[in-house]
Amino acid sequence: PDTVIDIGESGVLSCYGVGVPSPVITWQKADGKKKLPHRFTQDDAGNLRVTGVRIEDEGDYKCHLVNDYGTEIRTVSLSVSGLLPPLIVAPASTTLSAKTGEPVSFPCTVIMANPEPHISWYYDNSPINAKEGVFIKGDGTLSIFSVKSQHEGDYMCVATNIAGNSSQTLHLNVLIAPSVRTGKHEEIISGLEAETVKLRCPVRADPRPSFSWQKNGQPIIYQK
Repeated sequence: PDTVIDIGESGVLSCYGVGVPSPVITWQKADGKKKLPHRFTQDDAGNLRVTGVRIEDEGDYKCHLVNDYGTEIRTVSLSVSGLLPPLIVAPASTTLSAKTGEPVSFPCTVIMANPEPHISWYYDNSPINAKEGVFIKGDGTLSIFSVKSQHEGDYMCVATNIAGNSSQTLHLNVLIAPSVRTGKHEEIISGLEAETVKLRCPVRADPRPSFSWQKNGQPIIYQK
């Protein structure tokens, strides 16, 4: 007979026998290669009880009924059901933006999975290991405490269990406030009268800023 138990749940593999004297009942896995784990116990009636069923428990089990006059062996099959591959809920937006120095969190919300999946993160297809300033929470959320320009890129969350996997990719845009490049705060440009000269404004920013110029504190009116 077949016994079906949901993964993580408890169940019973039955083995009934009569005889005079009453038979002694013992159990083993059909391959006989290893002893049954402690999650398997035999009750007074000879039934095999299993708690916290795992996928590796699936297979055939042999029930041995023995008395002074003979032996009978019965085979019971255990099938594990209830497996669900992970399903990650899609966020409202797959693009996040943060200013340098700000914290940012990447959600990885699994709404369905059995058994519980393992969560891993990748940055531009390379595995992310927890390090200073980067933390993976118990719920799978990836947090960066203080965003830097090098954090910009694609972040992929992968949820995996025995039934399958699911992934989601989020993109981080790092916003950089305008700042004048070092050593370029003041520059003297010389030119002859009527000569065309170019005044540069070496600024680092993301996204690209808008520019305006002043002369002696007064806005310059551009002539088209």
